[in-house]
Amino acid sequence: MKDIFIEPETREPAADTDPSVAEAERRRLLAEQVADRIQRELTGDLELLRARLGLAPRSTPDDGAGG
Repeated sequence: MKDIFIEPETREPAADTDPSVAEAERRRLLAEQVADRIQRELTGDLELLRARLGLAPRSTPDDGAGG
């Protein structure tokens, strides 16, 4: 399994924000980043596997190819 490192966003909450709310927001942003990164990694792995098996790339609804 690949190690995944996510650089946390450097955006800081407003100075008047409750510290517990600020920490929750930082954790939520990090969780979103991790989820996006995992999805990109898995999609890339899937496309690589499809290519190795000689299958056509998977079309997406956004590319107009139908699916």
